[in-house]
Amino acid sequence: MDEHAGELIALVPALARRVPGVSVVRAVDPEAERYRLFAAVVDLVAKMSADRTVVLVLDDLQWADQGSLQLLRHLVTSDRPMRLVVLATFRDSELAASDPLVETLAALRRSAGVERIELPGFDPADVVSFMEAVSGQAMDDRGVALAHAIHAETDGNPFFVGEVLQNLFESGAVYRDEDGRWVAPLNVESASLPAGIREVIDARVVRLGREAGANLCLAAVIGRDFDLDLLLAAAETTADELLDILEEAATVSLVREPADMPGWYSFTHALIQRTLYEGIGASRRALLHRKVFDVLCQWSDEGVGTRSSSVVAGELARHCVASARPDESRTVVHYARRAAEEALVALDPDAAVRWYSIALDAIGDADVDATRAELLSRLGDAQRQTADLSYRATLLEAARLALEFGDDETLVYAALANSRQIQSTTGTIDQERVDVLEAAIDRVGIEDTAERAMLLAHLAVDRSYDGEPEQRRPLVEEALAIARRVGDPATLFDVLVRRVGIWMPEDVGERLAESAEALAIAEALDDPVARFWALFYRSIVAAEAGDRALLDACRARFPEEARATGQPMLAWVTTYAQGWQLLLEGDLEGAELHAEKALELGGATGQPDAMAIFGGQIVDLRWHQGRDAELVELIEQMKESTPDIDSFRSALARIYADVGRIEEARTLLKAEAAVGFAHPFDPLAATTIVMWAEVAIQTADTGSAEILLGRLARFADQVVCNGVDIFGSLDHYRGALSAVLGRFDEAERLLVQASEVHQGLGAPFFEARSHLELARTLRARGAPGDEQESNRRAGLARDIASRHGFTTVERRAAELAPA
Repeated sequence: MDEHAGELIALVPALARRVPGVSVVRAVDPEAERYRLFAAVVDLVAKMSADRTVVLVLDDLQWADQGSLQLLRHLVTSDRPMRLVVLATFRDSELAASDPLVETLAALRRSAGVERIELPGFDPADVVSFMEAVSGQAMDDRGVALAHAIHAETDGNPFFVGEVLQNLFESGAVYRDEDGRWVAPLNVESASLPAGIREVIDARVVRLGREAGANLCLAAVIGRDFDLDLLLAAAETTADELLDILEEAATVSLVREPADMPGWYSFTHALIQRTLYEGIGASRRALLHRKVFDVLCQWSDEGVGTRSSSVVAGELARHCVASARPDESRTVVHYARRAAEEALVALDPDAAVRWYSIALDAIGDADVDATRAELLSRLGDAQRQTADLSYRATLLEAARLALEFGDDETLVYAALANSRQIQSTTGTIDQERVDVLEAAIDRVGIEDTAERAMLLAHLAVDRSYDGEPEQRRPLVEEALAIARRVGDPATLFDVLVRRVGIWMPEDVGERLAESAEALAIAEALDDPVARFWALFYRSIVAAEAGDRALLDACRARFPEEARATGQPMLAWVTTYAQGWQLLLEGDLEGAELHAEKALELGGATGQPDAMAIFGGQIVDLRWHQGRDAELVELIEQMKESTPDIDSFRSALARIYADVGRIEEARTLLKAEAAVGFAHPFDPLAATTIVMWAEVAIQTADTGSAEILLGRLARFADQVVCNGVDIFGSLDHYRGALSAVLGRFDEAERLLVQASEVHQGLGAPFFEARSHLELARTLRARGAPGDEQESNRRAGLARDIASRHGFTTVERRAAELAPA
């Protein structure tokens, strides 16, 4: 417990008493905190099972909430070594298609080591064996006949079999003779077997008497497990009388008193509690809920009881909702909101979604006011934490209402909550979100506040694809200056990672320094999500700077941080990032597997650009493999379906050139050259420009080459990497374009530099291409010694390409200098 008690207190509040001096650990982000709790549970189980097998039994899984199921899935799919067996039971007859367990079962079925075992229930022979085991005697013919009759009525459900036998025994229809044998009536049908389990349970309760039945129904209203003090406070009986009732109920196996929990009772089976509860009339049920609610209100005011505040808040809300009259909507809103807030503190956003939804329903559509806006903003945040894709629409509606009613605090909350850390989607802007952010910035004023700093940084990120960097730079620079003056580490981190992530062409050095500062803050905050984003962005800048050592240091750590958090979105980002990193090394098979896995993860978590990112990576991969021809139709479709993403037009032109459709490539190139390749310098600008450069190089288009060299002049010496794909050193493209223009000396210098950068970066595809372009340049220049050096460079290109499966590069190098 030394390492994780601070996290586990959120799951088991009693640890605060058993592990003195431990306080709850809070992360910067509630979602991060919840997944940090999941990681703590995994680590605890891994350590518990290091020396012995641990068996975890979960019964009635069909009643588990979403948070519990997510924790189970996180545990089962963890890659930590564990001697762990999880045995989980559920009744599939109670599962609706929308039940969260259905999705969990589907996900677990794809995991290694998971086996599903159908339990069909007893057959008639099993019922006989069951009766013999209980009685200790062999069944005679009448006993066997009774067993068959019980099987027919219960369909072999083991619990029902036991309950029916208990009922028959208590009613005297079955008894034991002097030898201890069970004696059944001669005519089995005369036993009047009950038609269902409800009748079995009802009959047992009736035999205890009316007062006992009333108090057991009150206990059923409290829940499967019930507090004796709460039951006594709500009941109209004395303590001795109530204990007598409970002891008698325990004798007939209706309830039990756990030996290690004095003062608490449980119904022996959840079906018993449910049957009693559902058998209460609606009016009486509401009255009983009100009695329990009144007691809990009094206890809450007086500070009575040892249960956590989140449990008390949830109980208050449940009993309030179940007993509320039509004129008590404000009371329902109050307690439902309180339960939702406590659920978030307890890292249970699924419960928070449920309670906020109940509060909103209680307000009703007619009462559209600032309270509704506030509840919507909190609901949207909770939905985001549960990966519910409707969170965006909920938060936009909250912001609209907040603007209408002048609730600036809610407006800011909704604006900041509506974010996934990176841009809303790749290649386009989310104008609705931008409008909300701009409105919130206007409302917070010009004073130095954490809210203004974060709003400005968020706006800069969401305007990444909206114009030139000069339009984003003032936003992020003001945000950074305010964050430093405010002095809050979490705010400064939030701004720094967005500053690093918005990308500007000339600022690799600045972003290296700022990513290092963001990482230092994340380390100080001890927040794995913060560390992940700092390392993720730092790895991209390291690649742009051509720093392989730094890239390796980052890529060794950020996947571990993603695994530690367990957040599905971070798993998606990690997977596609590993894809381009493997491609950089020439591991084509690994890169393809990661691209496909990222598409699956992105689709499962509802990422709007999952397909676009997959498409970009597959295009890059097929380029390496020399299989561009396979993608012509796909990229033509993507160009048409996503016209705002310029890189798909340039990718199509490059593919046309690669597969020999030169005139079609030239037509697209001329159209772009006519407007001066005037793409804004957004995060995909360098990618787009170098692909057009590739087309100009292959078509030897001097006019386009001149314009493109001018566009590339703005970039500092760097490698083109956008966090999804990598395209090698800009010196390679500048050198090859210079060769198209006959500037061979400049071309030689730049291509030599590029080959050295690629070699240092461990990028065989781009190293081979630089050797090949240099060989062509030297052959075209024809100076003394150029032919020999050209042959050497072509040979290097051919050998590297051959080792890694870069077929097009290998073929072209072989054509230039056959082995």
